[in-house]
Amino acid sequence: MENLEKNQYQINLKNVLISIFGQKWLILLISIAVALSMFVYTKATESPIYRTSTNIFILNNQNNMATSSDLTIGAALTKDYEVLIKDKLVTERVIQKLDLDMTPATLSNLISVSAKEDTRIITITVTHSDPYLAAQIANSVREVASVKIVDIMKIDAVNLVSTADIPTVKTGSEAVQNAILGFIFAIALSVAIIVIIDITDDTIKTPEDITELLSISSLGTIPYNKAALGNEEGDDL
Repeated sequence: MENLEKNQYQINLKNVLISIFGQKWLILLISIAVALSMFVYTKATESPIYRTSTNIFILNNQNNMATSSDLTIGAALTKDYEVLIKDKLVTERVIQKLDLDMTPATLSNLISVSAKEDTRIITITVTHSDPYLAAQIANSVREVASVKIVDIMKIDAVNLVSTADIPTVKTGSEAVQNAILGFIFAIALSVAIIVIIDITDDTIKTPEDITELLSISSLGTIPYNKAALGNEEGDDL
């Protein structure tokens, strides 16, 4: 009995694979259609995004030369600088200064902070749909945060390395990414539907199905020719 159930499972799995392979072109066409739809929809609805950056130099001592100890400490404190730069007091001051119509949390999400490898240079990057406003925000955040870093960290100075310029090139679009995700999702959904239909379909298709489901033997098969049958019926008429 156990072997019979195992064989039946293997046969069903084989039928499922055959069904999937038989519908491969339909699955591919549906997936391509979904991918193209996602690409066009994303292109039509997404807002242009611009990114600009400003750099500051953290001066920990009176000597402008950076020692290996300073570099190690600077790398370890990058997270601290990020917290201070994106702090609510900084974002609130920038919002007030530029008269921005957004919350401190929203502004904080527009800001990213990173450190140049093996340096004490901190990069403040702002992403926004308005290139002019992106540059204004980045420079204002740098100015306000510099004062806060000097006050909180008790360091000598935060010097300006470069200001944020008005970006002219949009950042990468998400249209391609969404199209790929749509293509993969469409394939997975199509395969899942075919598997469900095949598993729940209990109709008899082969002589083996008769033997397994009804426990009776089939004596043979009669070929069915729909075209020939139609001609015969026409002749009778």
